[in-house]
Amino acid sequence: MASKIYINYLPATCKAYHGDFKVLIKKWSDGREEKEMSQSNINVNGCYNLFTLENIDQTLLMIIYHELGGHMSHYLKDKNFDAFKNLCRTDINTQNNNCKATDFVTPYAQTSAYEDYADTFAYRRMEKPATSPILKQKYQHLDTLLH
Repeated sequence: MASKIYINYLPATCKAYHGDFKVLIKKWSDGREEKEMSQSNINVNGCYNLFTLENIDQTLLMIIYHELGGHMSHYLKDKNFDAFKNLCRTDINTQNNNCKATDFVTPYAQTSAYEDYADTFAYRRMEKPATSPILKQKYQHLDTLLH
């Protein structure tokens, strides 16, 4: 995981900001490569509705978990990412016929396999219940990485 995580709060804007991360790649003499996050920046903008502002602590935690979940799919080497992806998708951006809206934790999770992974990770870390059999499978997938 990152040795430094910076959280930048940008209160006066609804503009979308993307976080970033820096990766060290170690190359070994036998041809292996290891990726390691050395720094992560998470940007949080100030465009919230009243519900979000009343629950700002939970909202910020959810955002942080979402971003960390996104990094997990890439840099903690989820060797079984395709198993997660294939539950509801034929490729990164295309849903298959196995899943309905209730098999995703948010509408945003439906936009791509990476956002599905990140949002599902956040919901799992926040201990929100799985509401469908496929969502339970997604949680089980993440549980194998976290325990």
